[in-house]
This record gives sequence, structure tokens and C-alpha cells, in this order.
Amino acid sequence: ARLACKAAIDLSSYVTGPLLFFVAGCDIFCLVKGRMQDVLILSMILIGILLFVVFAAVIEEIVERIKKTVVEAMYSKPNL
Repeated sequence: ARLACKAAIDLSSYVTGPLLFFVAGCDIFCLVKGRMQDVLILSMILIGILLFVVFAAVIEEIVERIKKTVVEAMYSKPNL
């Protein structure tokens, strides 16, 4: 399961990276052209993508900590 999660995050980085650059470029273009409504919309999209990436990293960290706790519990000696 961890391998599948790691692969999904790695694959998504190949999609989100160029997408971030594209949206940021469009945002700058609209800013130069003075299209403030488009700048606002594109900025919200950019923030949404960044929040998605951060949320995915937080979820991966939580899953890793849970896995570590479970493995430690499995291999610890019972206190009798």
C-alpha cells in the first residue's frame, strides 16, 4: 500500500509541477494585461494546487508514522 501511495505522489508531481508553472505563467500574463478578475481566479487555482500538494505530503507523513507505530507494536515484547 505504501508503494502505491508513493508511486501516486511521484506521478502526481510530474503533473502538478508543470501545471503550477503554467498557471503561474498565465497569472503573470493576466497581471501584465490588467485582467484582475482572471488574476484572482488563476491565483485561487494556484493556491488550490499548492494546498493539494501539501495535503498529500501531510497524509504521507501520517501514514508513515502509523506504520512505524504498528511495526514497533508488532515486534515489541509483551509486558507480562
